[in-house]
Amino acid sequence: VASATSTTTINLKVEKERSAFYLNNLADHAARTSTQHAVATYADQAIRAHRCFSVIGWCSGRSPFAGAEDGDRLMLTVVETTNFEIDAAEAAAATDIQLVASTQFVKNKTRLPGMGPVLLERYQRLVEKAVDTYATVIELTALGDNHHYVDDQHGVEDDDFVLHMAYVAASSSNNSAVFQVLRVNGLVPRRYYEEYFANGVVTWALYFSKGTPRATIENAAAMLQFVNMFSPKPGRSQLIWQLALDDHITPAQVVYVLAVVKFVYYFFPRDRFVPYYLDLTPQERAGVDELFSFERIYAVLAAHPEFIVKMYAQFEAVAQGQEKPRLNKELLGEMRDTVMDDAAYQVLETCLMFNNALRLTNFFKTAPTGIAFRFDGQALLGDRPRGLYPEVPYAIYLVQGRGFFGFHVRFRDIARGGIRLITSRDRSAYDRNVAGLFEENYNLALTQQMKNKDIPEGGSKGTILLDMDEMGVYSTAAKRASFFRYIDCLLDCMMPAENSMHSHLERAETLFFGPDENTADFMELGALRARARHYPFWKAITTGKSPRLGGVPHDTYGITTCGVHQCVVELLRVLEVPEESITKFQTGGPDGDLGSNEILVSKDRTIAIVDGSGVAYDPA
Repeated sequence: VASATSTTTINLKVEKERSAFYLNNLADHAARTSTQHAVATYADQAIRAHRCFSVIGWCSGRSPFAGAEDGDRLMLTVVETTNFEIDAAEAAAATDIQLVASTQFVKNKTRLPGMGPVLLERYQRLVEKAVDTYATVIELTALGDNHHYVDDQHGVEDDDFVLHMAYVAASSSNNSAVFQVLRVNGLVPRRYYEEYFANGVVTWALYFSKGTPRATIENAAAMLQFVNMFSPKPGRSQLIWQLALDDHITPAQVVYVLAVVKFVYYFFPRDRFVPYYLDLTPQERAGVDELFSFERIYAVLAAHPEFIVKMYAQFEAVAQGQEKPRLNKELLGEMRDTVMDDAAYQVLETCLMFNNALRLTNFFKTAPTGIAFRFDGQALLGDRPRGLYPEVPYAIYLVQGRGFFGFHVRFRDIARGGIRLITSRDRSAYDRNVAGLFEENYNLALTQQMKNKDIPEGGSKGTILLDMDEMGVYSTAAKRASFFRYIDCLLDCMMPAENSMHSHLERAETLFFGPDENTADFMELGALRARARHYPFWKAITTGKSPRLGGVPHDTYGITTCGVHQCVVELLRVLEVPEESITKFQTGGPDGDLGSNEILVSKDRTIAIVDGSGVAYDPA
């Protein structure tokens, strides 16, 4: 190509439906970025179609052009996608590499005599770790003179380090963010191999040539640990991620800011800054909310990275027990002197409430599956109008991870309630779910508190909202992964000493969970995860699990339905009204076990049923 065009600039690409070939100069930033975007697109499309993808990249050791500088090295990238021989449902819980890998993968890794078993064992280990923990698995190996190391292609005499990484990707490969991390650290692997398996695991093997500083690779590895907890969104989290790429803040501070933004969105005291807020109509309140939208909050923080650094420094000190939670009045004064826009100042002032109300977090745990922040209910909502929050919660958790975020609210030290996993049919539904997430969680927990008035336990409720990106063909896997990560984060906070976490609480947290929408099938998963982590009360942590674990399945025995229905029957008895004589309009039907059981046991004349999948109406 170079000879034919009399140039040392090469940008060659051959793209087909299921394969692609790219060859370009490393120094050509536009071409490299275009190739990386194309590779990420192939990978994401393959994941959503439940197809295997394999990416191999080679970088030349020097420029192939006579007299050219080293910066004119070439990068060759090959992408291939093929079909799996196992369907998505069967693969979801599988870990055997022979089952979840494509036939072509096994063939490629075993073609060299004596190396196949070693390579397959390595990938087996990575896949199992990723599935068992749902965390980002990272292993950095110094090769040195270890010529006996079995790599993915041939000898390692030209390499110093190999970085292995594995993570569960329900619907997105996260390739773009991985490439960005390498680029911002000035790292170019001499070769790399990316593989995707049928159970949703993505693996990377990146080989770095001799002379690559170990510290630089370790810094990139630390960034990758955080990067895989979120997917940068244009106009939102991408603004904060760009600050990290520009070296204004660290990746850890990015993840912290993502939580702070959610915190401000839900807990900004609009009633305090907007006169007569409680008297406004819903439409008028929506207009006020636009002033404090996610985009607005992100923009305010992106404009002040210096405040992010200082807020994070206090957060780190509080989280690790170096200082007690408090309102940072010094930083508040600095904000007042610096920020002229009142709305922006009010946003920043609310940010400081985060560290003030924080009591416990797993943020600094090694390789967490997600991040949980435990806030004191009194510090957070104690001074808010009772018209908004009739009762102050005992504790509020904000939990976030890749593909989801949610809350857990409880009104007593010992409380019980279900975990609701919320999906969205489309973008507008997702936006509505986001807007009302905490309000829904609070009201559900408060209702449970009232329902539990005659038993020792108080009421609680948890919510897990899946990102729109996770609502593809892998929604079942995404639900399972998000529930696992949610529970795992809360288990971290229930066992702070075992996870080297500092707690500002007087005693350990004890949480109990039950089934709710989209989580009835995961109660056993929660109990088994607690047992695997040696939580002493693992048998009691979830209700509704199978009898073999000491549970009573709610759907099988219609526990909730029986309680609600019997209440109605008793009311009708007191009123001396036959059940057969009344008509009923039922919200919730065949989509869930509660409504299904009510249809089976009731004797009334049901004239309408409204459920997620449709509406049935029979006035006769």
